[in-house]
Amino acid sequence: MKTEAGLDEILTILSNPIRRQVIGFLSEKGSLTFTELMESCGLDIFNQCGLMDYHLKVLLESKVLKKGETYELTEFGKRIAEFLDTVQNMKVGEKRMTETEYIPNIRIERFQKEHVEAAVSMWMRIFGLDSKYIKKGIEHFQHLVFGVGSSVCFVAIVEDKIAGFLEGEQVKLGSFCETYGVLGYVHGRDRSWIAPEFGKLELQKYIFAKLVEVFSDCFKSLDAYGLFSPDIAPEMNKFDPVLRKVLEEQGFHVQNITYEMRKDFKLPCTHEPGKVLKKKL
Repeated sequence: MKTEAGLDEILTILSNPIRRQVIGFLSEKGSLTFTELMESCGLDIFNQCGLMDYHLKVLLESKVLKKGETYELTEFGKRIAEFLDTVQNMKVGEKRMTETEYIPNIRIERFQKEHVEAAVSMWMRIFGLDSKYIKKGIEHFQHLVFGVGSSVCFVAIVEDKIAGFLEGEQVKLGSFCETYGVLGYVHGRDRSWIAPEFGKLELQKYIFAKLVEVFSDCFKSLDAYGLFSPDIAPEMNKFDPVLRKVLEEQGFHVQNITYEMRKDFKLPCTHEPGKVLKKKL
């Protein structure tokens, strides 16, 4: 019979945001059914039962949970919940950092034509492209952003200079759109980035977090089903691990082994088949 988990296993258990959510909700509510846990964690009850089942098995095998008619924390699980709550509420350097202590006067704007030249110059600088190709770069960037009607991009501005860029788009996945509605798509790889002046990890996370928050709000206003990011792979470039961490902290979860990440705003819609959402950006 397996004994309680050791420190390394506890840290592994807590490394996954879904497992942390499960522990937190059970600590708050006492006991929940499988369906209630799915709904509490924002998972799709039609398509992600296997994902939840996997994480519950991990927690059961580690003696964090016990299962009867509902799921509950064990005594060991309650201690884990207390530890998690303590860590999540820790203060940094004896005081919690505020926005102004990170980057004062940051603002997030929808990407516009007047931003293109400055954004392309920064993009070429970041990725080591020769400045003599700036004109072609601008043409390419304008086509990439404005030549596709579904593009949804935002820039972070600090002291009237571009500090970060998040590229995304609105997608409609055939029958999925007819059933659930539109989705927001967050691009990674070399298409979302932070200016070199903000090279510290915490500053990069802060800027990406602000960009993702506004991106999310944009799609919530469209009554979108949710967001996903199919190309955030940590090994692709230096920004992807940072963006991936921000997405995890904002409720995205890994959907499969190809690094696809997803965040649902709501359970599947029940509008009539064939009736597509009409809201546009």
